[in-house]
Amino acid sequence: MIQLTAEHTPAGTSYLATGQGHPVVLIHGVGLNKEMWGGQIVGLATHYKVIAYDMLGHGASPRPDPETGLPGYAEQLHELLTHLQLPQAAVVGFSMGGLVARAFALEFPEHLSGLVVLN
Repeated sequence: MIQLTAEHTPAGTSYLATGQGHPVVLIHGVGLNKEMWGGQIVGLATHYKVIAYDMLGHGASPRPDPETGLPGYAEQLHELLTHLQLPQAAVVGFSMGGLVARAFALEFPEHLSGLVVLN
């Protein structure tokens, strides 16, 4: 079993990271948090660097400003990748996480190596 300790970016985003290889970022759905990806993290970490984080207003990440829209959530992911010094990642989003993943793809296509949107 993989034991992970949550870390935080300078902006306060709470995340888990483990494994080695091409980075894969997992984005949870609304009302959930990074812990929902436990089984996928275990399975993927043998081949990839896996990052799961709490979106703004979820889990241990800070609340967003009331006017924050999808571009703000995409910026949160960009800040996370910058903090981790990852120039590109494959992004997997579930439910609202899928909307964030798509917004990230539109705002920061140069940082995206792959996109999976789940519902």
